[in-house]
Amino acid sequence: MLALLDGTDPAATPYSSATSAVVALLALVMALIAFRAAGRKRNPGLRWVGFAFVLFAAKNVFSAYNVVTHFVLHDDIELVISLFDLVIMLLLFVPLFSRRRS
Repeated sequence: MLALLDGTDPAATPYSSATSAVVALLALVMALIAFRAAGRKRNPGLRWVGFAFVLFAAKNVFSAYNVVTHFVLHDDIELVISLFDLVIMLLLFVPLFSRRRS
């Protein structure tokens, strides 16, 4: 098998990008569920969870696109994906620390 200089296998590219696309689609479905639940339950914390799922979907779309096009260098993509993860984690923790005001 031919491996690229960065250690990636071109034969695995379709599987990697397809998996990221499926994860992005599932994250969007979960975001929709969270937003609808926030409206029904009148719980604003669920909106933060919905936004986290939207960012999770965006991260996977970005990752899938980069696997196919290689438009971002490997070291840079590690930084970008880590920043996505950091913001997602913060969005998931906001509902735990924010208090409901009545």
